[in-house]
Amino acid sequence: MTGRWAAQFVQCVQFARGRRTATGIDVGAGEVRVVVLSRVGRRADVRLDGLEIEPLGDTNGREGGRWDAVGPALAAAASRLAARGVRCDARGVMGLGDDELRTARLDLAGRDDVAEAARQAAERVSGLAPDALAFDWRHDGHDGCRGGRPGEVAIAVASQRHLQRRIDAAALAGVDLTAVDGESIAALRALRYAALHELDADEPYFAIWFGDEGVRGWWLEHGAGGSPAGSQAAFQAAFQAHSQAASQASLQFDFPDRAHAALADALRTFAQRPAGCAFVAGDVRCLARFGVSLADVGDLLGAVALPFESVHWAGDARAAAHADLHSPSFAVAFGLALKGVWA
Repeated sequence: MTGRWAAQFVQCVQFARGRRTATGIDVGAGEVRVVVLSRVGRRADVRLDGLEIEPLGDTNGREGGRWDAVGPALAAAASRLAARGVRCDARGVMGLGDDELRTARLDLAGRDDVAEAARQAAERVSGLAPDALAFDWRHDGHDGCRGGRPGEVAIAVASQRHLQRRIDAAALAGVDLTAVDGESIAALRALRYAALHELDADEPYFAIWFGDEGVRGWWLEHGAGGSPAGSQAAFQAAFQAHSQAASQASLQFDFPDRAHAALADALRTFAQRPAGCAFVAGDVRCLARFGVSLADVGDLLGAVALPFESVHWAGDARAAAHADLHSPSFAVAFGLALKGVWA
């Protein structure tokens, strides 16, 4: 696929004065999680309209088999949401694994061939042939590039095969897939959004995400505070897309790594710069796989560990899926939906 992926990879949707709804779809190792968020007009805060989880069933351990099961699982989840009056057919956003999405920033100041330069960079970054990749680019100052140098361009590139799998699965469930995003970035977006509502301005904190492939952590100092009732620009700037979020993280870590034999050692090292709170997201089975609990994470970081919970933004969903509203495993789907309502 050549040029900007436009309608398939990113679709720019004009802001509507009415209620704006987006559906975040997180495909895990063994289940699909769906979160539907909405916001009204230019109000900064969002409302959780519904969430669902559906097992993938037996996939015979094959990646292709897993994706064959995603469409029917997503359709089942969407059907239950529809039965409760929650539509999730429009503005769907799905995640890409960190190993499936490549990003880079280029200094193209003064160049007239930005689109062509971005295309060439996408080929270099991904190592894929032109007809096997999908990419997008944006100028400095656009969503997620705040804080970059003038003339700087951010690019994101993925395999067309990985993208098509998501488009096909969403279409089978009747969902219009309008965007994709990195899973770890979506988790970070959700954790930053939670911190925005919980902490004082500029109070440092840890954000920790337990994913299927490993653990990612961020130490963040800026953008945690601010009232949801504030201006749209100020509020949105606190949890914009990955370039800004990553640049505001003074420290980051990934585990497994070569420097630490155990996650506990990695967390102790990561805690060199203190923070009072640690916002934690991920499936409890992922925590168990690394032999730690939520309390252990807090103890190792020397901080109060707070699980991500969707219940804080629950509207009509409170009675519909009470137990899942407290599950930190929905952070990625929540962060994907946030991208959709703010696109």
